[in-house]
Amino acid sequence: MQVCFFSAQYLPTIGGVERYTYNLAKRLIAAGHQVLVVTSLKPGLAQRETDPSGIRILRVPCYLAMNGRFPFPYPGALKELEKESIDFAVIQTRFYPLSFDASWFCRKKKIPAIVVD
Repeated sequence: MQVCFFSAQYLPTIGGVERYTYNLAKRLIAAGHQVLVVTSLKPGLAQRETDPSGIRILRVPCYLAMNGRFPFPYPGALKELEKESIDFAVIQTRFYPLSFDASWFCRKKKIPAIVVD
């Protein structure tokens, strides 16, 4: 099963949601699942990478408001996910624009999803 996490912030940004996402993703991989984290692209970071734990990361282009703490994905930023086979999605926190985009994407693709707030 491939699980996709949508999180406006992710490592190397440090915070509770970022650590929660990382640790849960590691546990899912240890249980034999595939994990994709979709997050915001920040200067100096790769758009796509796989970390040493096997977590695939896709960073989508964004307008970075409030010193990067409140990113707004570019229109169509999730289009790259069209080719992914996602079985389940976890949307981290509800008030980020990426979370709204993720919920619409999951609804359109009929991907079961939960929002963790």
